[in-house]
Amino acid sequence: TDSVCILTLKHCKRAHICKPLWPPNRNGTMEWFSTRIMAKTHQNQIYNLELHDAYTELHSQVEGLDDGEAKKRLQKYGPNKLSVEKTSLWRQIIEPFTSYFVIVIIVAALISVFEQQWFEAIIISIIILINAVIYYFQQFSVSRVLKTLSEQDKQYVKVIRDGAEVKLASELIVPGDMVHLSEGMKVPADGRIVDANHLQCDESVLTGESLPVHKHAGAISGKKAIYDQDNMMFKGTYIKGGTGLLLVTQTGNNTQLGSINTLASQADKGKTPIERKIDDLTKKLLIGIIIASSIVFVVALYRGIELDEAIKFTLSLTVSAVPEGLPVAMTLVLLFSARRMAKQKALVKKISAMETLGAVTLIATDKTGTITQNKLAVSDTYTPLKDTSAFHEAVRASLNGDEDSAEDPLDVILHNSIARIKIPKSWKLEKEFPFNQQLRLSGTVWKHSNGYVLHVKGAPEQILYHVKKGKNHSDAEAALKSFTGKGFRTIGFAHKSIKKVPERLDHKALASLELDGLVAFSDQLRKQVHTSIDEAHAA
Repeated sequence: TDSVCILTLKHCKRAHICKPLWPPNRNGTMEWFSTRIMAKTHQNQIYNLELHDAYTELHSQVEGLDDGEAKKRLQKYGPNKLSVEKTSLWRQIIEPFTSYFVIVIIVAALISVFEQQWFEAIIISIIILINAVIYYFQQFSVSRVLKTLSEQDKQYVKVIRDGAEVKLASELIVPGDMVHLSEGMKVPADGRIVDANHLQCDESVLTGESLPVHKHAGAISGKKAIYDQDNMMFKGTYIKGGTGLLLVTQTGNNTQLGSINTLASQADKGKTPIERKIDDLTKKLLIGIIIASSIVFVVALYRGIELDEAIKFTLSLTVSAVPEGLPVAMTLVLLFSARRMAKQKALVKKISAMETLGAVTLIATDKTGTITQNKLAVSDTYTPLKDTSAFHEAVRASLNGDEDSAEDPLDVILHNSIARIKIPKSWKLEKEFPFNQQLRLSGTVWKHSNGYVLHVKGAPEQILYHVKKGKNHSDAEAALKSFTGKGFRTIGFAHKSIKKVPERLDHKALASLELDGLVAFSDQLRKQVHTSIDEAHAA
């Protein structure tokens, strides 16, 4: 009631904040509450919201957008493609004439015209034009290749519009669209997952993480970094397994990949070292020419030469002191270097950057997929069991699916590493528990002749949390610390005997596990990395 609300405000320590919105009537009460609630909701990220709130936030629904609304949003947000700020045509035209040195040459050409020295004027003009033509040709070639590369980013996706499934070019997707996700496809836009069926995504393009990320549709509380937003998908990443439905939240340059694209396009566009050196040389040359010309002009007048003859003589000396051939010579050398780079499949957008490449003193590179193969392999193991084959048998029993149907890439790796291990024929698989995002575990139940055995695998800290305390527990913690210190991705394995098959994995079902061991994975180095590093040092 109004009286309760007024009483609350009267004793509120922050009542002064509320006063401007608080006329003493019911409408004022609703205004204050709606303002406070909307402000709190606005602070939430899309991954914090429940599904119905996410639909409301994007003014969408399960049946998708209608065509009219989609067209409006396409006009508002633009095509769903990455773009960079384009250089205007006039800027591209005058670009080869903007350096200090070329300006000096142009001045020299104008002086030659003023003196009616047509041969010199024509030669200097031809040099300036050749330099410009080389620049235009290089820019045209690069633009054509870049356009071809951007065409490869186009794809067709299944979208729900007006309750019906349609196939659209990815460029036509808008915020609020419902997109079907399937194994092998590249995610066309950023979005919130509204339905997930064993969905896994390779996000190495954004995070550098080799392992696929298990995705779900539930809300996530708190503020999360990209790599912890497990109910979100991001443009440019790949679906490694499963299916799902995506509510598009951002498109084009507003996506996470788009922000990287924008950042790269806004990188330092300053002059290269050689351009700065040439500009510095030009300034010094100009100062020298001005001083020399002034002295010559004064001496000419002192010796009694007519004023107009003294001026012509001084201007001729000025023109002859300018090395007109230097820009073309420098441009040709850099162009030949760019051509050599093209043969190595390296595209040079700005030919003056060739000299910058030669001035590199530090190479910073990412690891995943660059110096490594982006393929995990078993690197080390720990087990408290005396019999190694018993540990391998426990690992094999904990895996979901078989070699041909395993959905988790780690299961595939483990299948291959213990391919010789077979499950005893007396065992019968009763139930499989897919990976649980909250527990960070998966499991299987096998029926033995004397009962049931639950095998689980997952995050080692979760396994150790449910394992009986003792010496093995301490040794396993030490082994885990050693593995993580080496940068290995580690998975734990455990089991327990049970009387009946549990309906689901929970803390009760996982209580008092017996540890089987740990398996450590690492991303293997590429074979040629050592040679490449040696070559970089030698350079």
